[in-house]
Amino acid sequence: MKTLLSKLAQILERGFVVLTLQLAAKVMMPFISSGDGTKNYAEGSIVNQAIWLGIYLITFCLVALRWKRFIHVATADKLLLLLLAIAVLSIVWSVEPKVTLRREIGLLGSTFFAMYLATRYSPSELLRLLGWTLGIGALLSLVCGIVLPSYGIMGGGFWRGIYIHKNAMGRMMAMCAIILLLLTFSNRKFRWLTGLGIGLSIGLLLLSQSKGALVVFISLLALLPLYNALRLNYTIAVPLSIVVIIVSAIGLTWLVSESETVLGAFGKDATLTGRTDIWTAAVDMINQRPVLGYGYGAFWLGLGSEYSAYVWNYAGWEVPNAHNGFIDLTLDLGYLGISVFLIGFLMNYLQAVRWVLLTKTLEGVWPLEYMTLILIASQSESVTLTYKDIFWILYVTITLSTRTYLSRASKTVQLNPNSS
Repeated sequence: MKTLLSKLAQILERGFVVLTLQLAAKVMMPFISSGDGTKNYAEGSIVNQAIWLGIYLITFCLVALRWKRFIHVATADKLLLLLLAIAVLSIVWSVEPKVTLRREIGLLGSTFFAMYLATRYSPSELLRLLGWTLGIGALLSLVCGIVLPSYGIMGGGFWRGIYIHKNAMGRMMAMCAIILLLLTFSNRKFRWLTGLGIGLSIGLLLLSQSKGALVVFISLLALLPLYNALRLNYTIAVPLSIVVIIVSAIGLTWLVSESETVLGAFGKDATLTGRTDIWTAAVDMINQRPVLGYGYGAFWLGLGSEYSAYVWNYAGWEVPNAHNGFIDLTLDLGYLGISVFLIGFLMNYLQAVRWVLLTKTLEGVWPLEYMTLILIASQSESVTLTYKDIFWILYVTITLSTRTYLSRASKTVQLNPNSS
């Protein structure tokens, strides 16, 4: 009886994780918003806040069962804690303290959930849970596009499935395809199922017509064998890395010199659909408060804020963020915050390289792939230090989980120096 109850508890706990990750991926957001059709950038959705409050309470109860290990894992990354501390303290200099306070709660709550994931599950288990999350999202998106096209398909024939926007579905499907590909090579038992999932996610990615997500997918797919090659001896890995850098530099030079031609081929203009106008105006605002920024989550408040209103008027459209994670983070926390994040990101990237070298299966490449995904996606979307967002949750979870297991492996080697 105890075994049965234990298995049931594990199933319910994993179901809670999958559901929370779905919500963090902005699934069905219009159905849990205020429903009045207005955009209140300062207040947000009461229903959404209530749902996440419930998630935080459940997470707290789950953490209480293993609180000692939680403290050990949660304090493993000191730069992450410093970045969170800066975000919390930003209420002191925030231009909208009430908004900052509420969004800080969302940031700390979702980070708390991420820390719980890193405490509760191994990197391999987390990858499988994420595969289930995104795979279910892909299946529901297909059903939504067919059965509820008024929601599942945006104007112009762009598919968004169960997500809030076509770009959101595109990013999720790009990540889904890569994860299922890793699982396919690592586990032969359900290859037919992961194969179907890969085909479905790529098909939905193409139906979303999200150019940015397609670039992310192709880049991660191309880098997959190169990252896996890091496990080879240095006489092969170093020349291979040099070749990759040279080819990338040549390609980047060509893209810059032929930018108008390339953008035209993708149906874009030279301003990247207005993004450069947004970035220009946003940098103007950064220069007004360069060191500490405007306070966490306090800049983008629509026309209710003179700061975001300036960017709106300059860009000529109602943009919800800077469409660049690094610019948004600098607006929130200034050069202090972005510096701490970038240093921490570099450390975590190198940590992901160590994880590749330590592990033997293709699954071990995932942390490095995800760091690359964050780096690429941040160029056009706000995916860094975002509250209640799957990208931030996964960033915290992956970095803490790999750091913990690397530390454990290092201690094992120290205790058994002749084990190799």
